Amino acid sequence: MSNFYFDDDPSIPGFYGEFVAAFWDEVSGAMFTPVRWEVEAEVTYLEDTTGQTTAVGTWAGASGTGKTNIDPLPYSTQFQVDWLTGVYAGGRQIRGKTYIPGLTEDTTTGGVFNSNVVGPYLDAATQLISDGNGAMRVYSPTRNTSAVITGATTTPKPAVLRSRRD
Repeated sequence: MSNFYFDDDPSIPGFYGEFVAAFWDEVSGAMFTPVRWEVEAEVTYLEDTTGQTTAVGTWAGASGTGKTNIDPLPYSTQFQVDWLTGVYAGGRQIRGKTYIPGLTEDTTTGGVFNSNVVGPYLDAATQLISDGNGAMRVYSPTRNTSAVITGATTTPKPAVLRSRRD
């Protein structure tokens, strides 16, 4: 699960939902067909300093599936997008991560992700930032603040999303 945060008017939740759906649709081109993604119809708005919900908006929502039948990689193997803000709190940059699951064998060469996904996924992330027009943010619950996302990076090394308890 990935959470995307935007700092804007709660009366227009679908505006950003469409951009997030376009991001997932773009990256699903290298996902195994049975893998399903969904952008929920309910959009929660947070107050930065407390993390409390201030409003809940709704829109139509969106969903899709992977688009390739090539053999999948192990489901624990995921592609990581890092969302950068350039803002530091407590000596660390406020940054976010999105893990993209369900990738297929043709996306790796020698144990690392290849050009089938690295460039296109970075392009999709950059497009989402651009579409958000300065409203896309990373929320830090430990610092009770958020910061505008100014860039994204990717790495060819596979990532594994784990709970903090692992």
